[in-house]
This record gives sequence, C-alpha cells and structure tokens, in this order.
Amino acid sequence: MWSPRVLAALVVAVAATEPPTPLRVLSSSPSGEALPTAPIQVIFDRPVAGSLDRSVDPAGLLRITPAIAGRAEWRDPVTLRFLPAGPLTPGTSYTVTIANTFEAMDGSRLEEPFSYTFSVGGPTLLTGLPVSEGEHPRFLTADATFEVVFSTPLAPGQMRQLGYVEFASTCRAPGAIPLQARRQR
Repeated sequence: MWSPRVLAALVVAVAATEPPTPLRVLSSSPSGEALPTAPIQVIFDRPVAGSLDRSVDPAGLLRITPAIAGRAEWRDPVTLRFLPAGPLTPGTSYTVTIANTFEAMDGSRLEEPFSYTFSVGGPTLLTGLPVSEGEHPRFLTADATFEVVFSTPLAPGQMRQLGYVEFASTCRAPGAIPLQARRQR
C-alpha cells in the first residue's frame, strides 16, 4: 500500500515529465481592413515573456510581408506587439507570421508557425470645410475653396476621384463636381 506522501511525489513526478500542451494564439489584430495607424499584435494563451532574464527576443519571432519599419515589443507576458514607424501603406495587404522556434515560460511551443493577413484601406474622407457631413451651407460661391481631411496622404490625382461636391437635383446645375487639389500638407 502506498503512503499519501509517496502518492503525492509520484503525481508530481508524472506531471513534471508530461510535455506541456502546445502554445496557442488566442487572437491577432488587426483583421480584415485596418487603419494605417493600427498596431499589429498577437496574444498567446500563456506567458512567453515572463521576466527580463527569461524574455524571448520579440524581433526574432515576427515577420511581416511586405516588410515595414518599426519595432517589436512585449506589451505584457502574453502579448507580442509591433509598432510601425509610420502609417501603413493604404491599399496594401500584409501577412504577419509568428515563428515556432521559441518556447513559452512553461516550455511549450507553437505546433507550426502562425500566420494571418490583413489589408489597409485606401484614403477615406474624414471631414471638410465649408461642407462636411455635419455642415451643409445653403449657398456657395463659384470660387469657393474647400479644406478637406483624408485619413492618409493622397497620391497625385486621387483628389479628383475621392473629393467632390454633389449638388441636389433641385439645384440649377445638379450633379457632382470633382475637387482639384492645390496643395497637400
């Protein structure tokens, strides 16, 4: 008959020799269509970076295609984050790959590299003056100047495609008139 102490020691010994369950990714972001300023992050199901002396170098874990400048860091022990040095390129799809060559604090690893893809939407009109979503002046002169704000810088010629003033069917000359950019800042 086994004593309780011997049984407890056997349970601990068996538990210590069992390999840990594989490391998993709980979530990744951004997904779908992202803003140009979106941080890129992956959250694991258990701590990977637990302390300064046992931390996994975040730069070696993460690959983004096409490559972008920025820095990888641990936000907390389970969250790997990449902060782009500047806005992401509108109209571009990015693939993020996390290597499976590292160990979490408990010795577990990803079974295979983890990858996901997201895209950055094109420029979006945010607001404008004297006309915007909330401002509808009753009269505009023929030489009216507009200030418009887009979510990202525009390529030459994009203003004519994205910025326009649309006159109602009750106006003397209904329809849309494209805006022409004079300068961008």
